Amino acid sequence: MNWDRGNNKFPSKEKILTQKSNDYSLIFSNSHVFSIDDLLKKGDDFFITPEADVLCGTQIFLVKHKGKTNPTDKIYQKQAAKFNLTGYLLSLELKYKIKKFTLELTPTYIIPENVPAGESSTPYFVMNASVYFTFKKKK
Repeated sequence: MNWDRGNNKFPSKEKILTQKSNDYSLIFSNSHVFSIDDLLKKGDDFFITPEADVLCGTQIFLVKHKGKTNPTDKIYQKQAAKFNLTGYLLSLELKYKIKKFTLELTPTYIIPENVPAGESSTPYFVMNASVYFTFKKKK
């Protein structure tokens, strides 16, 4: 469970409006780590982590981010403030460790649900790639 709170300032023709944002979210996640030792050479590790997430929550941050703070955007604001299913995430983390180096690749498929009017509900794909080096402090 998560609670995000923040203040945002938006320019208006007359003045700068300060809007407070409160979003609540609940994420149901299921994953499992599979590991293979000595995949390519002795001492390396390969990890495969499939994960499925169900996201529920409010989307008030969209009202602020999209600038839909006018009274004419009441329908959009009501849809964004409603706590409901917001999407599904399917990911597959691939991690390869060689001594102090780690290479990581995580493709993720995102399926949005119950988006406010005018926002895209088309599923999309995101790819994350990382390289890590671990420093160890001598004792």
